[in-house]
Amino acid sequence: MHWQPWDAAALAQAVEEDKPIMLSIGYAACHWCHVMAAESFADATIAEGLNADFINIKVDREERPDIDQIYQSAHFIFTRRNGGWPLTMFLTPSGEPFFGGTYFPAVAQHGLPTFSEVLQRVTTAWREQRSAIGEQNKQVLPLLRSLNHYPDPASQENALHALSLQTAAAEFEQLFDAENGGLGEAPKFPHPVELAFCLHYGRCQQHESLLAKVHHTLTKMAMGGLQDHLAGGFFRYCVDAVWQVPHFEKMLYDNGLLLTLYADAAIAYQDATLRQTVVATAEWALTQMRDEEGAFYAALDADSADGEGAFYLWGEEELKLALTPEEYTVFASHYGVHAGGARVEGKLHLTRRQSVAQTSAATSIVVSECTTLLTRAHDKLRGLRQQRLPPAQDDKILTAWNALMCHGLARSGRLLQNPQWQMAAQTAFDSTCRRLRCEQRTYAACRQNQRSSYGFLDDCAFLLQAALELLRNDFHPQTLNTAIHLAEELCTYYEDPAVGGFFFTANDGETLIDRSKSISDNALPSGNGIAITALLLLTQLTGDPRWQHAACRALKLFNHTLTQRASASASLLSALQCHLQPPTLVYLVGDSALCRQWQHALENDAASMVLVFCLPPNHAELPLPLQKAPPEDGVFAYVCRDQSCSAPLTDFTLLQKMLAA
Repeated sequence: MHWQPWDAAALAQAVEEDKPIMLSIGYAACHWCHVMAAESFADATIAEGLNADFINIKVDREERPDIDQIYQSAHFIFTRRNGGWPLTMFLTPSGEPFFGGTYFPAVAQHGLPTFSEVLQRVTTAWREQRSAIGEQNKQVLPLLRSLNHYPDPASQENALHALSLQTAAAEFEQLFDAENGGLGEAPKFPHPVELAFCLHYGRCQQHESLLAKVHHTLTKMAMGGLQDHLAGGFFRYCVDAVWQVPHFEKMLYDNGLLLTLYADAAIAYQDATLRQTVVATAEWALTQMRDEEGAFYAALDADSADGEGAFYLWGEEELKLALTPEEYTVFASHYGVHAGGARVEGKLHLTRRQSVAQTSAATSIVVSECTTLLTRAHDKLRGLRQQRLPPAQDDKILTAWNALMCHGLARSGRLLQNPQWQMAAQTAFDSTCRRLRCEQRTYAACRQNQRSSYGFLDDCAFLLQAALELLRNDFHPQTLNTAIHLAEELCTYYEDPAVGGFFFTANDGETLIDRSKSISDNALPSGNGIAITALLLLTQLTGDPRWQHAACRALKLFNHTLTQRASASASLLSALQCHLQPPTLVYLVGDSALCRQWQHALENDAASMVLVFCLPPNHAELPLPLQKAPPEDGVFAYVCRDQSCSAPLTDFTLLQKMLAA
């Protein structure tokens, strides 16, 4: 069939020929996108009808999240249900949606009409009910434009206070599945942004029951089928309530967000299982997802040659043939092979059912030998799996997603003292900026040296967040300069000069039927939430009030929504908490090795909630708040709260006492 990109030529053709647009939005690793393509788009009869009656436009939601965002919202208006991919929308030639859905089957099932039936109805409606479509759009478009628009803060009570944080924490606590962990019921998504808020809020407020629920959830996710126990990395979500059977695609953004979350949790709970999960996730990203320049690919497909998830599944006889009897005994006990292990099409998907200590008790084999046998079994099975045809890889380099992985590697590398991860984070950041930033503008994607035409709020905001995290590893003035340029880009091209907040699209980007400001956390955190938090921290580092002014205007704009629906946006809640309870900053300057030693001790204190920066001794290039005089030997520590800093401290014990006060 004849697919066209979303561009001026295709849209003009729709107007000229007076044909509706059939818009299909998907992404490379989407299982049901592949299914619908094989069932319907590859069908000669269906393709002939589509080519005759429609202008057919294919959009990759990762390259054009602005288009996806608009028509996902339209789907919600039409169906009162959240959408997904493939998203199948029918538009007027001017781009106004009048009907849509997600996956439509080739054969009627589960109460869904066939795609052929849908096409026939839409074609008839376009020919015979044009006026009714026009009347419908008079109602739909205002609704669409109201979804992510907010009352003028001048007309609202906008005192920023902690009640929204308390209310949200209570709401989240009620959503936790007490038995299986996770927020809500099946299907189970990991919700890393919400869990990160709960973890941070719980630590700040010493909210023990909330912290316990987060810990339980993270343990269940790490032990269950959401994680690949042979090669590391998390799958997208689990279809059941007990974290057994996943949807097998692996997305870079999930793993970047979860890497940050698990690194923080490993320190907060001093938990070896969570630490092991950090190691597995980081190594998966570094060994399976990096390109030759050090940036990260977008995703691994759910499908392989033998069907969805087949690459990851095992038959019992296959395991017995691959392993020695001793290895199999320990492995089968550890993964519940004979005790209701997760099954997909009759084969086993690995989920850990026991700790090593429990496996030792169950098999009467000492812990050290169990560990050795499990390691040998993992190595053998990993080698066998590598001989299978792997899932397809989406090799696009996406700015926002790379930024999330850079952030996760930078944080986990520092907290777990792995310099290789820290170096990989800096390399990926530099590679992404080199390819996707040009003349102080940030773009969304590139593939085979072809850069996209547009960038979006998430690209700037997430990259700024990553830059600030990298500064905690090595305070390179160039990284700080990049952070400042990103903040300028945010405020110049994305901020609403009238009432505040940040639009998803730039003010010089393509004009679509809506230009919205979203605070919702979906698969990705809200760009507004991340931007606000990053700008608040940049204010503390540079002393530049522009960034705080922009952040506070945005918080006041969205505050009404948080007071009405406290848990609507966890990333915005984190931004509000950062504003109300600014983090304590510790600047260390002097002997490099001793600075790192002090930083590690402070950040690995489970009770500590400080941000520590090791400043370069030559501070002439740095903004005034960062120009801290070094000692002749040893370390000076400056404790800064609310942009006011202490006299330099030279004794680590005194530093700890000041931070505890």
